[in-house]
Amino acid sequence: MQTDWDYIVVGSGSAGAAVASRLSEDGKTQVLLLEAGRKDTSIIYKVPILGPMIGLKDKNSDWGFKTEADPSRQGRIDHWPRGKVLGGSSSINGTIYVRGNRGDYDHWRQLGNVGWSYDDMVPVFKRLERNEDGASDVYGKNGAVVVSETRGPHPLTKVFVEAVSEVTGCPPNPDYNGEVQVGASVAHVTQKNGWRYSTSRAYLAPARHRANLKIVTHAEVARVVFEGKVAVGVEARIDGELRVLRARREVLLSAGSINSPKLLMLSGIGDPAKLGQFGIPVVHANPWVGRNLQEHPAFQVKALVNVKTSNMESNVAGYIKNAAWFLLRGGGPASHVLPGISFVKSRPELEYPDLEIQFVAFGYDTTEEGLKLLDRPAITLQPNVNRSRSRGRLELRSGRWQDPPVIHPNMLGDPYDLEVLVAGGKISRQILRSRAFAPYLVGEYQPDASVQTDGQWADYVRQWTTPGHHPCGTCKMGVDDQAVVDPRLRVVGVDRLRVIDSAIIPQITSGNINAISIAIGEKGAQMVREDAR
Repeated sequence: MQTDWDYIVVGSGSAGAAVASRLSEDGKTQVLLLEAGRKDTSIIYKVPILGPMIGLKDKNSDWGFKTEADPSRQGRIDHWPRGKVLGGSSSINGTIYVRGNRGDYDHWRQLGNVGWSYDDMVPVFKRLERNEDGASDVYGKNGAVVVSETRGPHPLTKVFVEAVSEVTGCPPNPDYNGEVQVGASVAHVTQKNGWRYSTSRAYLAPARHRANLKIVTHAEVARVVFEGKVAVGVEARIDGELRVLRARREVLLSAGSINSPKLLMLSGIGDPAKLGQFGIPVVHANPWVGRNLQEHPAFQVKALVNVKTSNMESNVAGYIKNAAWFLLRGGGPASHVLPGISFVKSRPELEYPDLEIQFVAFGYDTTEEGLKLLDRPAITLQPNVNRSRSRGRLELRSGRWQDPPVIHPNMLGDPYDLEVLVAGGKISRQILRSRAFAPYLVGEYQPDASVQTDGQWADYVRQWTTPGHHPCGTCKMGVDDQAVVDPRLRVVGVDRLRVIDSAIIPQITSGNINAISIAIGEKGAQMVREDAR
């Protein structure tokens, strides 16, 4: 393998696959894409349900990060999955597609990030989207990523949509990725005919034949190599050997919100005191690398119903039936994790929804061994905070690139997030007690009727809140003293190095962030090309 390239892209996930594909489109620019994980040829990465059910916690697919005990949630320790495979987390996630709303991106612009307003971002989303089944007129038609409506959702999904409308007074909204986000809908997903459409399938599969693009799997990057303050390449372990690969133009980190800041710190960009503890020479002092860590805190409200749900089919007969349904019609339980989605205001005077409430057509208990499916028909509503305000941090565990970082989530550190989740729990209970659900509801399961007061709800939320699997913000984009990258995604204080992934998000947006991560990849690649010219 050659050792000199125009661009080296680290990470093939939701953003990195887009970056590598777009930069290599001209057939001349030499692009090297390094992925720490394996190829995505397994059926696990093709059938949507298998990614979350099998890919998560699988060392061949998931980095398997663990957090420190979180004092804001009674010392809870969480598994934070991140994809370690071609396509990254887009190969193992729930495939939900959410752009976010105008307020999200206009806020980014108000923070000084020129070029990142809502009106700037809509064309980027349309450029990446390919709407093949008429899911919504708001989507683009010729992009790389297929967006469709969930196929064969559980029948109670439409009851959920009706119930949300009843409780909130807002009509159903299948165009929730358009100008108005409020309302409920069958979820839109990155799937084609029910099959997962990861960024590997969307961007890398069509680009594999290009002579100017080299994709290397099982390539673990140890650090960025600098000459002075200029990034000139990376040191990576490939085929068991550490080697230096050089970039003539730029090094582009798309390793994700956990590994991108880790690589910056291992390379000498971070808090000098912390770097000094591990003997890492300082290239540029910036104590904000790894800080501004954000998540969507979420918890579950569960109920028993009188209609068969997916947890009742966790047996040989159920697997055969659902596999046949999927193979013949591309739908059913194998094609989705959560078939219903809604965006809700906890208070009517709000300009934008502060809650996302998801519908899941199965019930389970959370145990020390993991999820245990109930032996009775059940459903789950999952409220989570859209633009959460709590901030955690990420630090090096050692100076060894092989060691995972230390993650402090602080997920309910800001009282606002707890307040909004409590409101989400109450609204979820109203949805379950609606006229729409009345013919199907057998009883509330968790929390039970003993949880009534605000204090009881707050205690329950602190005990059961989990991450939404949307970490971001650890290499914050901005123009202030806390910025790690500028609005062109260039790492502050050094040259020829950018971060292009969800780590740059200054304020977490409303809803699942995979679509936003892809858009960051698209926009980042465009910026690289513009600056090269």
